[in-house]
Amino acid sequence: MKNKYIKFYVIFCIVLTFICFLVFLNYNYAITRILRYIILINALILLAYIDYNKKIIPNKILLAMIGLRLVLMLTEAFIYKDMIYSIALSSFMGMAAGGGAFLLAALIMKNSIGMGDVKLIAVIGLYVGIGDLFSCIILSLIISLVAGVILISAKKITSKDFMPFAPFLALGTILTLIFRL
Repeated sequence: MKNKYIKFYVIFCIVLTFICFLVFLNYNYAITRILRYIILINALILLAYIDYNKKIIPNKILLAMIGLRLVLMLTEAFIYKDMIYSIALSSFMGMAAGGGAFLLAALIMKNSIGMGDVKLIAVIGLYVGIGDLFSCIILSLIISLVAGVILISAKKITSKDFMPFAPFLALGTILTLIFRL
């Protein structure tokens, strides 16, 4: 990232983190859930930027996200002993369902979904759990469809052009979390 973009990203993430904290606090979420969502949102913004500019989703960032989620899960296990089974089950089911569905789609529809997108949706599933995952996916697909139709209609792209999907996954996930869709 160029220096001016780094400054913008940092300021944007600080402001968004503050706004999300207030929104999630208003929903009476536990602090661990708020922290989990804020980490996810900030990482998604970074990944959307990278995917849009470089057409890649770095594995190092995804692995760091998985590591952070597992640390948070251990913290949740310590704090919420009676709920950790359902938290872990939902998280791992979200990871398997999201990654599995996108992997299946990538195998069936060649050159339609990148493997970075498959891994990213699996990580999103790990963070949001099975309950919110499908809202994230459906909203992301709707937003990407609308954007694609607009870009094709404006002759900015053709139907054969590649559109990075991480920005749409980021937007769909963020909207799902903030507006509890």
